[in-house]
Amino acid sequence: MEQLKAVKEQTDLEVNLLQDSLNNICIATASKKMLVPLTASLYVTGTLDDADNVLVDVGTSYFIEKTMVEGWMSLFDEYGAPSIAGDIA
Repeated sequence: MEQLKAVKEQTDLEVNLLQDSLNNICIATASKKMLVPLTASLYVTGTLDDADNVLVDVGTSYFIEKTMVEGWMSLFDEYGAPSIAGDIA
C-alpha cells in the first residue's frame, strides 16, 4: 500500500510539472522567452522558436516532432490527465 501511495505522489508531481510546462508554453507564445524545466526543481532560460510544433519524448532518448495538439493528445494517452484537457483550445 505504501508503494502505491509513493507511485501516486510521483505521478501527481509529474502531472503538475507538465501542467506548469503547458502554462509556460502558453505564456511564451506571446513573449517567446520562457523557463524550460530540466527537472522538477531545475529550470533554464530558453526561447520558443516554433509555437506550433513540439518534440515528444517517446522513450530511450528518442523524440518525435508533432503539432501542439498531437503532443497534448500523446500526453493524455500516457498520463491520463483529463483535469487539464479543458485548457487546450
